[in-house]
Amino acid sequence: MIEWTRFTPEHARRIQLQPAQVGALRWMTPEILERVAQFPAQTALRGGLPIACFGAVEIRAERAEIWALLAFDSGRDFVRLYRGAQRFIALLPHRRLEMTVDCEFAAGHRLARMLGFECEAERMRAIHPEGGDMALYARVR
Repeated sequence: MIEWTRFTPEHARRIQLQPAQVGALRWMTPEILERVAQFPAQTALRGGLPIACFGAVEIRAERAEIWALLAFDSGRDFVRLYRGAQRFIALLPHRRLEMTVDCEFAAGHRLARMLGFECEAERMRAIHPEGGDMALYARVR
């Protein structure tokens, strides 16, 4: 059973990430996690353990960037997590939503498209905090 709760930085520290996202927590400093927690964000818990965290960081009143962290074993709950993400996105007031996806992360690209995002830039060079290339997806209402 999945329980939804407000995201806290502790959730990000406790999640056992899928291999493609393990590097994300190296650059998510305690200061960044505290800042992210001030914006709309949710955590899905299974048996008290975080299996997914996602949120939106406001850039301007009409624009926000979506982020997500998924546990290595979150696949068995994918449908519930996907529906939770859809509900979360639907409640955001921003006209433009963006998300970046590592160019080599096929599952991330698939999820972005499933959530109604369109690729606006296939490769933004050296944009990742660790120097990698990422694609920019956007959803405009």
